[in-house]
Amino acid sequence: HLWSTPTGQAWASTSWPKAFAKVVELAEMKDVVTYDLRKHACSQILRRLSARDAIRFTGHKTVEMLIRVYAYAMEE
Repeated sequence: HLWSTPTGQAWASTSWPKAFAKVVELAEMKDVVTYDLRKHACSQILRRLSARDAIRFTGHKTVEMLIRVYAYAMEE
């Protein structure tokens, strides 16, 4: 999954927002939300891997869901 700890476990939904906010603050970035980063990462993964392989990294349940959300990445 894209949102996992260094040990590979999924982040608890209450623990990562504070860490992400701190990174954004330290980087002096504005208007950046976690979905922006996830969308970019998923798009790059889908461009480089088959959709079936990409779902392992993105956490999507089905290839159909992944393609529906990121179809534009496959067209570029």
